[in-house]
Amino acid sequence: MTGGRTGPRRVLVGAGCFADALAALRLLERLDGPYLDEIRGVLVEDTGFSGAAMPGQRVVSAAGVLSVAPSAQQLRRQFERDARAFERMLSQIAGSGKWSFEHQEGELFGHLRDAARGWDMLLVGHRKTQALPGRVILIAPTAGASARAADFAAELAGVLGVPVQRLAVRPGGEAALLDRLGRIPAAALVIDLSAGGLTGEEPLQALIDAARCPAFVLEPKEEPAQG
Repeated sequence: MTGGRTGPRRVLVGAGCFADALAALRLLERLDGPYLDEIRGVLVEDTGFSGAAMPGQRVVSAAGVLSVAPSAQQLRRQFERDARAFERMLSQIAGSGKWSFEHQEGELFGHLRDAARGWDMLLVGHRKTQALPGRVILIAPTAGASARAADFAAELAGVLGVPVQRLAVRPGGEAALLDRLGRIPAAALVIDLSAGGLTGEEPLQALIDAARCPAFVLEPKEEPAQG
């Protein structure tokens, strides 16, 4: 099977803000929301950032604009707006299907990996920062991607009308992989966790930060590999 539907699926969508969630939800919408068995949205508030800015403190936005740092109260209101927007769009995509939404506090990747246990895939939101169409990047073991990961990457690429590019995870080659990934315009990542060296939260976060796009994370399952 190459590029066809890989069957009904349960997807957990997680992000730290609505701007990141929006990029992921738009991808999910293009994969046909009603086709999904179940969607759960998780908005994770980073409690490690207090938001208590010093008087006159400035911050630089993602667009490079210098502005006054928001207060803790302003951050709280923004997070509440993000939660409402995330939940509303999740409901629209699910339609009459099964869906749920939750707000959690803590470290993003650690919480999402725990929450995603038992789900078919985890979709981590990350806003795209480049305007090029990009391609679907499949992160897989050197021996080849699992059939499930390869099929899903092909399906996603077909929906987006872009090619698939495979990048292998080689022992000791993490820095080179991140450098190469940062040079490729990416529409989405598909991360096959049967690839060694990706068991912790830090490697996953580094991959997504380098690619600057949403990422589908597939847990390993017992099945033969594809070259």
